[in-house]
Amino acid sequence: KTPKGILKSTIVHGDDENLVIRENYEEEEIEENEVYYKDEAQIFESIDWELLGSVSTGLGKWISSNDSSEKGLYNELQRSAHGRHRVPSMDAKSVYVKDPDCKACLRDLQRFLRRDDPELRLVWFCVTADYGLIRNDLLPVLRTSALDLDLAFEAVRALVFLTLPIDPASKQAWRQQVLLQEAKAAFLEDEDALAVAVSLVAEPMAALMEG
Repeated sequence: KTPKGILKSTIVHGDDENLVIRENYEEEEIEENEVYYKDEAQIFESIDWELLGSVSTGLGKWISSNDSSEKGLYNELQRSAHGRHRVPSMDAKSVYVKDPDCKACLRDLQRFLRRDDPELRLVWFCVTADYGLIRNDLLPVLRTSALDLDLAFEAVRALVFLTLPIDPASKQAWRQQVLLQEAKAAFLEDEDALAVAVSLVAEPMAALMEG
């Protein structure tokens, strides 16, 4: 889109006919911009940001060994952590605890992502960039759901929504690509989460091959 004022300055020495044509063209561009920004504002206002925030922070939380108020729960989780069902963390001094409403929040998150505008992707940007939900919550949820495959399935569904191919015509496609690559790298680096995801499809694939 051409910013207001630039066209006029470039044809200051043109004839009257060109001047009129360029000015009309400029006015049409301004109107299109106004419509575009109006649509974006309407889409922004249609999103329940408070609910999205509650959903994004309602999957679970990290408990630190330095948090005196959660010390008992931290020690209990550490004692009960065995094999691939343990709850590892980046600094080995905190554990991830899933919220009782984790599954409901995952389903709400999927609804937000299904209704996200495919061009602006405001919900996707919020969840991926602002909350860092893939690395901070979805992978820890998946990693600790080996004994709860229903919950693991919901986590995988959310991950699928967040890692769908990017439309080159959508807003800030280059930034989406960077965030998507970071998400994929985090998933591939998390062997425990990857193992749980593979276990979800192992039995169906085996049945398909036998059939």
